[in-house]
Amino acid sequence: MLLELLGLKKLKITAKLYLGFSVAIVIVVLVSAFGINALFDIKNHTTKNDFANNLSAELDKLRSARLTYLATNDLSVLEKNRQELAQTTGLIENNSKLSWQSDDLPLLETIKQKFVVYQNSYEQVYQKEKERLSMIEGISQEISQEKLDNYYHAIQNTPLTESQVNKLFSFMLLLSDVRDIAHDVQMHGEQAYVDQASEKMAQAKKMYSDFPRDTGLPFNVIDPVWQYFGQFMQNMQSYYHTYQESAQATNMLSASAQSLTQAVQVLNDLEAEKNRTIIFHTISVMIVISIIAILFGLLAAWYITRLITKPIKENLQLAEHIADGDLTQHIKPASNDELGQLTSAMAKMNARLHKMISDIQGSVEHVVGATGKIAASNDDLASRTEQQSAAVVETAASMEELTSAVKRNAENAHQASQLATGATQDAGKGGDIVRGVIKTMDSITDSSKKITEIINVINSISFQTNILALNAAVEAARAGEQGRGFAVVAGEVRMLASRSAQAAKEIETLITESVSRVQTGSSQVYEAGKTMENIFTSVSHVNDIMKEIASASDEQSRGIDQISHAISELDTTTQQNASMVVDSSHNAGALEEEAARLAGLVDMFRISAAPAQQHPRPAPVRPALANKPALTGDNGGQWESF
Repeated sequence: MLLELLGLKKLKITAKLYLGFSVAIVIVVLVSAFGINALFDIKNHTTKNDFANNLSAELDKLRSARLTYLATNDLSVLEKNRQELAQTTGLIENNSKLSWQSDDLPLLETIKQKFVVYQNSYEQVYQKEKERLSMIEGISQEISQEKLDNYYHAIQNTPLTESQVNKLFSFMLLLSDVRDIAHDVQMHGEQAYVDQASEKMAQAKKMYSDFPRDTGLPFNVIDPVWQYFGQFMQNMQSYYHTYQESAQATNMLSASAQSLTQAVQVLNDLEAEKNRTIIFHTISVMIVISIIAILFGLLAAWYITRLITKPIKENLQLAEHIADGDLTQHIKPASNDELGQLTSAMAKMNARLHKMISDIQGSVEHVVGATGKIAASNDDLASRTEQQSAAVVETAASMEELTSAVKRNAENAHQASQLATGATQDAGKGGDIVRGVIKTMDSITDSSKKITEIINVINSISFQTNILALNAAVEAARAGEQGRGFAVVAGEVRMLASRSAQAAKEIETLITESVSRVQTGSSQVYEAGKTMENIFTSVSHVNDIMKEIASASDEQSRGIDQISHAISELDTTTQQNASMVVDSSHNAGALEEEAARLAGLVDMFRISAAPAQQHPRPAPVRPALANKPALTGDNGGQWESF
């Protein structure tokens, strides 16, 4: 009733879920915001606690440093502490910028004031200790001991009476006591030691005053020692006063440190208590809010579950009817939310399934009839494919015969080309021989011409010899009896010259005939050379033609091989097509069976009160396949008619 008054039932599930989760998220956000705020407060107080702890740690370090200084008297320790004090001042200033509450501010101001007092006290202690350490040299044990040693050696080296030596040693012992007491003053700084030193100095002064000036005492040794220890005593008294002032400053520093430590501890305790309070309050509030969130979550889960499960059960029942094949159910959504929309969608799905099953049943009847026709067409196509395969086989056989003939023609052309090549080579060799003969004949002609020229020279010599012989005969005749023998010799010479001329003429005649014949032979050989060149040119042309014929035959052979290969592939493809047609026929039969099975499955759905109609299965028509002819290499020897 409350939900109806609030109008929640009219909301969609999305809005209801958003509303429920939004409230839960708001609660979680509130818890988170409260927790984060508390964490920031805790962090703030923790930071303040850290500040107090760090300040306390710094004070402890300063206290430890003071103890170290007391043990070592090393002024650098105090100098280092001065630097740390500056850092501590920065720490206080930085943490003063934090968010301090009204009850924290007075305590923080107190800490700051006490730290200033502590810092001033520390500075005073530092200055006093610095002054005290600078005064230690005035009461140095080493220097005073050195003065006494010099005094002692001077007395030993000075001739004195025993009485004088005793007085001088007594005087030295008093000064040595003052030196020892100064060490106690340096270590403890008590008034009693100063009084003892004053008493010793008074005794030494009285003894110094009683020393007679005319007794031969070494006053050049006594006076410097006395003057030094007089100043030594004054330095010791000044050191004592400085020591007391440093002690007072140290006491003030300790008191201010204790007071500052107490204030810091109070701040630390206060911030820790605030942290504990905030943590307890935060835990309590978060527990309460968490319990409220859990209760609200359980209530929202129960309500949302109730809204979802009831419509889901109704839709589940509808789905079970559809799964059983009952499409006659009619449902109506009870609400307008998502589950109501789901119920409406289920109703639409039921109606569409009803219509779809009806359409499928009609389509199945058409599919059953169509599959029978497809099977018959596939069988017819298979028969025609077989016939086409037989024709391709016959064509392949004819192409094989044509390929064989072209190959033989190509081989003959290659042989003729080789013979023409040999003839070309022989013609070339014959031409070379003829050209060699022509060159030889030309050489013979040249030699004959040279012989003719030589014979002409011989004729000229014979003629001149004959003239000389004639002249000799004339001269012999003139000489008379004395020249007769010379005349006989001249006659013989004329006879020899005449015979030589005659022989030269005969040789010239023969050479001329030989040259004429050689020229005739050269002309014939030249004509033979031209003829051989023509033969060589013709044979070369024939060789080129035979090469072209052989190349064309090779091209024809390769082309026919490609055609034969293509026909073989076509035959293979045809065979595959035939096989695929057979498979298609079988698949059509299987499809027909599946269509019948689908019709049976569709009949399982009940879309009306009438019983389902049985669909008859038509018998497929399968024509006989044509016989495939065998592949033969010879088809009557008449492949040219292809």
